[in-house]
Amino acid sequence: MARAANTTTVGLGRPETQPPDTAEPARPRVVRSLEPDLRRNRWPGDLRSDGRPRVAGNDAETCRGDQAERKIPGCRGTSTGTRRTPRRNRVAPGTACQGRDQPIPLTHRQTVIRQHAGRVRRRTSRLILACPFHSPGDRRVATTDTVSRISALETALAGTLLGKPDVIRQIVVALLSEGHVLIEDVPGVGKTVLARAVAGSIHGKFTRLQCTPDLLPSDILGSSVFLPQAGEFEFRPGPIFTNVLLSDEINRTTPRTQSALLEAMNERQVSIDGTTHPLPQPFFLIATQNPYEYEGTYPLPENQRDRFMLCLEIGYPDRSVELDVLQQHHDGGPLASLEPVLGETELEELQQVCREVSVDESIREYLLNIVAATRDHQELSLGASPRGAITLYRAAQGLALCEGRDYAVPDDVKTLAPAVLAHRVVCHGPLRDSRRDRGLAIIRQIIENTSVPT
Repeated sequence: MARAANTTTVGLGRPETQPPDTAEPARPRVVRSLEPDLRRNRWPGDLRSDGRPRVAGNDAETCRGDQAERKIPGCRGTSTGTRRTPRRNRVAPGTACQGRDQPIPLTHRQTVIRQHAGRVRRRTSRLILACPFHSPGDRRVATTDTVSRISALETALAGTLLGKPDVIRQIVVALLSEGHVLIEDVPGVGKTVLARAVAGSIHGKFTRLQCTPDLLPSDILGSSVFLPQAGEFEFRPGPIFTNVLLSDEINRTTPRTQSALLEAMNERQVSIDGTTHPLPQPFFLIATQNPYEYEGTYPLPENQRDRFMLCLEIGYPDRSVELDVLQQHHDGGPLASLEPVLGETELEELQQVCREVSVDESIREYLLNIVAATRDHQELSLGASPRGAITLYRAAQGLALCEGRDYAVPDDVKTLAPAVLAHRVVCHGPLRDSRRDRGLAIIRQIIENTSVPT
């Protein structure tokens, strides 16, 4: 793509063309980039009348009113070695000082510092803004090979779960975005078949874990067994060492056993007896629970619910679709004709492509506005966490890639926000009193009240 001959980088990669004679050197926007000069008490762009760099605290041409701006927490060289101006002689920035009659305008350094001071108060913004960014001029359609691979994966899964294209699309989004899925639905709607189809379509290993109250963490992770002949311990991996893990009725096991999945879901590794064991890649967890049966169950803790990218409902099929389901089972079952369409290496390549999908800064702000609204909503006692914002960001990248784009649009965030955020928020009142339904209604209300970038 052709670009202008003289460009400067503004913000997070947005090109701005300037004339050759008036082009200004690119200015850093974060204090980390200024640190080499800060160690010497020197500010980029501040020059004395003789052309040499101005040194803070040791230069007569340094405005005393700027002393307060140099006190930046976390920056070296700004608090030590700087002469403190007496209170009676201090002058606020932008006013006359040292006998000058005209107001002194804010320097570029002061502008950068003030802008940065506002950004550091938003931890979530810093995490989101650290993601890859491309300008709108760089937008292009994803390659044909990428689109064909994703389409083949969706077609293979759609042949096993009939009449649910939205569920299939969201499963593929989670798979490409390296997330995990929690399915809250009644038994018999195809959860196990769907998990087996995901493993079979990517030529991966599938393991089903039936959760019961007497299940122990070692039954999931594995354990070390002592070998008397060798005189040493041998690690025997558990069922979690697989590509696709179905944790059926996860809320029927104890919280102690549920916590065994936390490290695996977040870091894709397990630690046993002081040794860290990486999990096979790719690793995809599908957990199920029945929201209508409470006897003998344990509610999932908030930290575990927060680690699921999506929370889905499959629902009952239509009558015409159910007729096709009966015919499909008469012909041998939904998995009889399933063949792998992707290898493990190909899936990892698609996941890497998904990470490179660009998200415009205006869409990031739109995403953060939705997340921030969940924290201030009067009907919610707990809003979405920064992990929830990052997860929604990654999910939007995955949906954009499924649509054949390498850039996200506001509709990507709008479409996936209910499935990503509803299970993370906590409503006032009993936790089990239609929690998901109330959360979905509140998230949809927040989306309607949030202005969409144009």
